[in-house]
Amino acid sequence: MSLDVFVQGFRRGESARGDGHEVRKALERFISDSGGTWARVTTGDGDAEVYGMDDLDSGLMFTNLSGRAVWDVVFETARAGGFVVMPVGCPVGVPDERHLEHLPTSLVDRAGVVVVSSGTDLLAVVQSA
Repeated sequence: MSLDVFVQGFRRGESARGDGHEVRKALERFISDSGGTWARVTTGDGDAEVYGMDDLDSGLMFTNLSGRAVWDVVFETARAGGFVVMPVGCPVGVPDERHLEHLPTSLVDRAGVVVVSSGTDLLAVVQSA
C-alpha cells in the first residue's frame, strides 16, 4: 500500500517531541536494512519503508506498507513514542485516549479521530476510509 502514514506527538494542540529511545526499541527487531534517515522494517508477511530515523523523537513516516503485521509495528511504535497515527486521507488513530485532549482542533475537524488498540484496528481505519 503506497499510503503515507505519519506518527507524531502533540501537546496542547502543537507538535511535540516523543520518546525516541522507546521508538527505537519498538522498531529495532524489525529493521532489516537502514541508511541514516531511513530504514526498512520487515515482518513475517510484509514490510514498510520508514523515514525520520535520524530524529526519532520528532516522529516518523511509514510508506509502502505491505502485509497485515506491519500495522502492528506502526501501532507499537506510536504507542511507545507517545505518538498518534495519521494515515493520509484517513482518521487519526489514537493509541492512548490521553492524547485526545492534545490534538489540534483543525486536525480533528478535518480527519476525524478513532481510538485504536492494535495494528488490526489501524488497518481497519485505513481500509474503511
